[in-house]
Amino acid sequence: MLTRLHQICISEGKFSFNPAAVNSGSVPATLIILFIIFFLVLFIIVYYIAKIITSQRSRRYTGAESLINKIGIAQSEINKNETGTVTVDGVPWEAVNIGDEVIKKYDNVVIKDRRGVKLLVKKLGKNILR
Repeated sequence: MLTRLHQICISEGKFSFNPAAVNSGSVPATLIILFIIFFLVLFIIVYYIAKIITSQRSRRYTGAESLINKIGIAQSEINKNETGTVTVDGVPWEAVNIGDEVIKKYDNVVIKDRRGVKLLVKKLGKNILR
């Protein structure tokens, strides 16, 4: 260990290095462990920074926008271009039938858009919720 201390010498404000004092081909185990720890910590930091950046990029919808393309259940009969009531996630909404078919009570509907506080819905082809 004493020879390692004498490999790098700082005296009188000058820095000198003696390459002959370095053991050829041997790397101390502590140096390898320090490199491994350093790169693991660096990887973890970069991973979490990447997760933060990607989570900020994706837009999250709340309110009526989050209902678009969801499936609801008609609570009343809704004729074409008329208003009725649908339930989405247990919450009743006023809805307008924008499809070509009449929506019967308890038919499954898909929310296509919203206009103000009204949802624009179409009858779903198959009643998958019955």
